[in-house]
Amino acid sequence: MRKSPKVQSVDRALDILTLFIEEPQLGVTEIGNIVGLDKSVVYRLVITLEKHGFLKQNPGNRKYELGPRAYEIGSVYLTRNNTINLLLQNAYPVLTLLMEETGCTTQVGIVEPENFDVLIVASVESSSIVKISASLGDRIPLHASVVGKCYLAYSEPEYLDKVFESPLLALTPKTIIDKYRYMVEIEQVRKVGYAYHDEEWSQGVTAIAAPIFNMLSSCIGAILTSFPTFMVKEKDVPSIIEKTKSAARRLSGKIGAADS
Repeated sequence: MRKSPKVQSVDRALDILTLFIEEPQLGVTEIGNIVGLDKSVVYRLVITLEKHGFLKQNPGNRKYELGPRAYEIGSVYLTRNNTINLLLQNAYPVLTLLMEETGCTTQVGIVEPENFDVLIVASVESSSIVKISASLGDRIPLHASVVGKCYLAYSEPEYLDKVFESPLLALTPKTIIDKYRYMVEIEQVRKVGYAYHDEEWSQGVTAIAAPIFNMLSSCIGAILTSFPTFMVKEKDVPSIIEKTKSAARRLSGKIGAADS
C-alpha cells in the first residue's frame, strides 16, 4: 500500500495541538513527555503555533492553552456545517412554493470556493411538460453559473482574481470568460440583488438567482429558477425575479441571516 506523504514538522505541530482537546493547559516539558520529543523541538513548534495564534501562553504559570485562531477555525467549521444542515432542512418547502408560483424548476446551489464550482444540493423540477431537468449533486463551473454570479458579487476582489487567473472554459458562445466584463455583471448584481443568465451555462436555458446569506452575512450560494428560454414571456420575468428574491430572503432567514 502506498504511504500518504506527510511533512514531519506539520505532523508534530498537529499532534501538539490535539493534546489540548483533553488538557486545557500544558507546559513545554509536559508536551515533550507526552509526544516523545526533545524539549527544544517542542519549544520551537509551540512558539510557531503561538505566533500564528493557535496557542497562547498564560503569563501566570507560563503554560500554553488554545489561542484565538484555534477557536476561530472551530467556529467557522461549526457555522458552515450547521448552515448546510439548516439549509437542507428548510430548502424544499421554499423551493416547492417558488416552483408553484413561477412554474419554473427551482434549485439551491452552494459554492465550494476551493474547487471554483457550484454544487446543486436541493432541487424541485417544474410540473410543466417542457422544463429544465435538475439533478442533485450536479457541479457547475463557478464562472458559468448564475449562482456563481451571486457569490462573486459578494466575495472579496482577491477571490475573483483567483477565479480568473487561469484561462476559463466557455460552455456556450455566451459564457463570460473576460474578467472585466464579469466585473460589470457582478456590480449590477450588487445593485439589483439578483443575477440573470441568458444561455451562459447551457444553450436554450435562462436562469435567475438571488443570494443566500448565512448568520455571518456571508453569501454561501443562491436560489435559482431556470426555464427554457423560449417559454417565458418578457413581461413575466420581473415577477419571477421578485419571487426568487423573496424566496432567497426567506431561506436566508431560516439559516440565521439578519434582516431577511
